[in-house]
Amino acid sequence: MGAIKKLALTINAFDATEFLETILNEIRDQVDYVMAIYQEKSYWGNPMDPIDFEELNRLKNLGLIDELYKFTPDFTKYSRVQETEKRNLGINLMKDRGFSHILNIDADELYDKDQFKEAKHQINKNGWPITYWSYVNYYKDFEHYLVYQFKPFVPGIHSTYFTYTFNGPAPGPTDPTRRIFNPLNIGTYIFPDEVIRMAHAAWIRKDIRKKLINWSAKDHFNEQLIDKAANQYENWKEGDKAIMLFNVPDNSVYVKKLNVKIHKFEVPWLKK
Repeated sequence: MGAIKKLALTINAFDATEFLETILNEIRDQVDYVMAIYQEKSYWGNPMDPIDFEELNRLKNLGLIDELYKFTPDFTKYSRVQETEKRNLGINLMKDRGFSHILNIDADELYDKDQFKEAKHQINKNGWPITYWSYVNYYKDFEHYLVYQFKPFVPGIHSTYFTYTFNGPAPGPTDPTRRIFNPLNIGTYIFPDEVIRMAHAAWIRKDIRKKLINWSAKDHFNEQLIDKAANQYENWKEGDKAIMLFNVPDNSVYVKKLNVKIHKFEVPWLKK
């Protein structure tokens, strides 16, 4: 499948648009096309915040986004299956338009430009059709992270020949809505952290409740837990644990401050 001929960036867009200008300023010149795939209602029927839609249009007018594409949820299907279909829509659109490779991201996933450029160089040199890399789950800012007992991964740049399958096999703990469907086990490369690592602003938000009430995994938790997690986030201070929603014992996890920052990013609305 060889080198990257044309690389598309597709963005799974609904909220967290407050990060998109930072993301796109960093890697816009490293990709050939940017499509934000948005939806007017969340998987739970909540309307998109007009602020988020306005931001998508502003970024399009600036030329940081090439195209806005509307995805309409099918509310008869499980939310996370729909999210897989939304991601696959982007892959298929880009494949049909002649793009050889794709990176599919959520709006809160950031990459360092130099790391991204080096990853592309190595893919071009080695011809890997599928890549994965790890990420850091940040809490409140880019100096505090969530201490999990496992190392999470996410699909990196990959050939548009491959789509995702919900909850399929993966080379490590990975978002179930983007497991690369690869039954023939065609070459997969996992990048080491020193080459590239995604900065996941998973728990950095202007409005954390907007994230929680629209999350595709919301069926894993109830409204009381959402309130508890949001209150902990809004009143969090150094030394406190974070209240998580699933995948951790007692719905809580340690938050640790980095001695040395891993990523250079700042929270746009907290800049001094």
